[in-house]
Amino acid sequence: MPLTDLDADYSGGRGLPTDHLFWSAAGYAQLVVDSRGSALPTAAMPDVPFLCHFRHAAAICGDGPYQEIAKYLRRHSRRRVEPAFATPDHFDGVHFARRATAPTLFSVGLRDPVCPPSTVYAAFNQYAGEDRSMTVWPFGDHGGGCGSNPPVQPAWLRERGPAPEL
Repeated sequence: MPLTDLDADYSGGRGLPTDHLFWSAAGYAQLVVDSRGSALPTAAMPDVPFLCHFRHAAAICGDGPYQEIAKYLRRHSRRRVEPAFATPDHFDGVHFARRATAPTLFSVGLRDPVCPPSTVYAAFNQYAGEDRSMTVWPFGDHGGGCGSNPPVQPAWLRERGPAPEL
């Protein structure tokens, strides 16, 4: 898949919410990074967050990339369990959640075989911020609420102030 990368410039504004739709609408993956200033995020919306609670995910997942860890350990014995998790532990979302304080809206698909609900809840339960919410999709898989989540997120943001008027 083609990829575009846009770094916001210092022209004095972030533009309109629709300014960065062209490339993604044309079928490209687009990464837009605005690193001006050192402001902390005003909100976070981890949608069925991946890479949380690696050890548990590798033990219970029957699908997705966590199986690679299980396959490796099945072939290389129990002696390599700690080394196998040493690197992933550095970027496990549960550890980052303990330091995050911005208001957050998580979402979880209760039938997700790739990011099991227990791993999403592990990050949610460790989240340090007081303003945290979870949108639960009882029959959602790895797509969470699929097309149902986008209307939920702007409404949640508007309640907290940082959502642009569309």
